[in-house]
Amino acid sequence: MSKLTNTQAELPMAEFDMRGTAEIFRATADALMGSCQLPVLRVRVPAGGGRAFELPGETPDEPVTATKFQGVILTHAFVNAWWAHPYGEGQPGAPDCSSMDGISGWDAQGMEHNCRHCPKNRMGSKDGGRGKACRNMVQMLVLMEGEPLPIELRVPTMSVGNYQMYIARALATRGLTPNQVVTEFSLRRASNGSGQDYSQVMFKAVGRVDDGEMNALMDDVKPLLLPTMGAALEEAQEA
Repeated sequence: MSKLTNTQAELPMAEFDMRGTAEIFRATADALMGSCQLPVLRVRVPAGGGRAFELPGETPDEPVTATKFQGVILTHAFVNAWWAHPYGEGQPGAPDCSSMDGISGWDAQGMEHNCRHCPKNRMGSKDGGRGKACRNMVQMLVLMEGEPLPIELRVPTMSVGNYQMYIARALATRGLTPNQVVTEFSLRRASNGSGQDYSQVMFKAVGRVDDGEMNALMDDVKPLLLPTMGAALEEAQEA
């Protein structure tokens, strides 16, 4: 038996009703048939070192707070966004240049830019010489147990490295991908170079899900997930 198989066996099956959740998701997707995309239900990451997420409630005005939650990451994308005016200056809205794959960015004039070589995506390009002018994030859709729709979590810039390490160390070493496990999301307080507190998203694999049920679900809903992921980054500027 290979080392990889041994490592993978160390992660048990999760106590997660994937079959029941998938049936609810499919029924909801059928009821919304004809929509251009699924409704976007967002998780809010707090500012200033807060330790509680805001999860979607029954209405937009009644979010549910939680210090942690669990779900399966159906899909994710490393995204970039740049605004010509800092948050609070000018009209908020879609970024002046954005990338949905972290590789190629498109500005408001329809011009393509190579993110790796873009001067706005280099350290020190932000006003004051700290950080990047372009915001690097991870946008993901997470399916929680028993929920009819996935929720969108936009992982902020200072948490992207945590997610990269989660994929590389916690999952890849077990031969797993994000949609093969139940992930627990939590928050910790951290401070930047100026002493300002911020909330950092943490990731933990708590168990595997049935590959067959997940693959069947992805085959059914993948056409709906792509346009939902593309639903704009308009609110990312204030994150």
